[in-house]
Amino acid sequence: MTTPTVSDAQRRIDTYLGRLRRRLRGLNDDHVREIVEELRGHIVEKAAGNGEMTSAAVEAALAALGSPEDLASQYVTYELMARAEVSRSPVRVLESLFRWASVSVAGFLVLLGSIVGYWLGGAFLLCAALKPFHPGTAGLWTFSDSASVEVSLRLGFGSAP
Repeated sequence: MTTPTVSDAQRRIDTYLGRLRRRLRGLNDDHVREIVEELRGHIVEKAAGNGEMTSAAVEAALAALGSPEDLASQYVTYELMARAEVSRSPVRVLESLFRWASVSVAGFLVLLGSIVGYWLGGAFLLCAALKPFHPGTAGLWTFSDSASVEVSLRLGFGSAP
């Protein structure tokens, strides 16, 4: 009677890992194989913790991991972030941040800050490029009166500040 239970448990593990593998399609095959084998070992170790691997123990181990779709999404997000860190490409960074933003609130806030930062950086570069052509009107200007300070980024089109 132990054999059918182990067979059912093994089938359940294979089904879970098959669903996970399908969701990890975009990753390197060797990396996917490593992830799947590591998770298989973790599941078997956790399920056979009391000496015998039962279907109930396997179900508990799989429930602790969460759905294979969510787990795969986390792996893909971390992989994209690792690639972005190595490449330092703004496109890769934004791609990984968009992915992270779809997974968590913290990711959304970091994405929002990054978009604002890239936008400001682009505006400052454009302003610097236009400064030689419009020296009296392009630049970052500050105006102050007794109550407040006003900051204006002007690209040189229009009247002098």
